[in-house]
Amino acid sequence: MELPGSTIRDDLAGTRANAIGAIRRRRVVYVEGYDPAGAKGYFELFRRECDQFQQLWPISLKLHPLEINSEDFAHCSLDLRGPDWGSATRYDFLRLESFIRADMAQPAVTQAFRGLLWFVGDVLSGAEFRIFYASWRFALHFLYSSL
Repeated sequence: MELPGSTIRDDLAGTRANAIGAIRRRRVVYVEGYDPAGAKGYFELFRRECDQFQQLWPISLKLHPLEINSEDFAHCSLDLRGPDWGSATRYDFLRLESFIRADMAQPAVTQAFRGLLWFVGDVLSGAEFRIFYASWRFALHFLYSSL
């Protein structure tokens, strides 16, 4: 929802101009996790959350469409405006889905063997013991998810 006669980006220059520490522009680089959904999937998730956020809070929100820049990057922008503040954020997505999908396409036996080699390497190098020393709870979680 935009204010009539102006855009949120145009109005940011005058919003809280005298406020100390007011953030008017941000840039976020998003590195996706091990998930084949990719930038398009994360954008849809983000869009749904923005819709819910706007229903809960009395703000003006404009989410610009996702733009695929290259095989490696995509971006979208989000403009937020409240009664006495405004913020423009650009989200850059580092696209890893091609690597993740290629990895997931390999047979499960190959992936299990690599996981076992990784675990053996951690035990032989002492990394597994250092993880237990630092945080035994995380180490148990790590062991459980590795097996």
